[in-house]
Amino acid sequence: MCLKRDIVDPWLLMRDFNEIIRPSEQKGGTFSHSRAEVLLNVMDNCNLVDVNTNGGTFTWSRPCTDNRMVFRKLDRVVADVPWCMAFPEAAVEVLCKFHSDHNPLLLRCGLPRRDFGPQPF
Repeated sequence: MCLKRDIVDPWLLMRDFNEIIRPSEQKGGTFSHSRAEVLLNVMDNCNLVDVNTNGGTFTWSRPCTDNRMVFRKLDRVVADVPWCMAFPEAAVEVLCKFHSDHNPLLLRCGLPRRDFGPQPF
């Protein structure tokens, strides 16, 4: 699966991926290397990288069967390199959750980088 072949402009994807890509994105529960590999392959095939995240490691939590809490980074923002180059100051902020088991994410893009061509000096 690759959306990239149909998209010519810089792009990003912000959503609940329902997967994590490394053990450090989870506290409690069991990490699945095979499931992480699926998401990593999609990101790799589409040339997507994580946008820098501030404010918290985990975006989702809930109690599991023995009432211990499980925390995971299920929600993320990924972008292609041209988008990251256009918005080098971009960062995702993990906000406090309200009525959901997911924390909302706030994407701060900053000002886009503009290329005005060669400078005279």
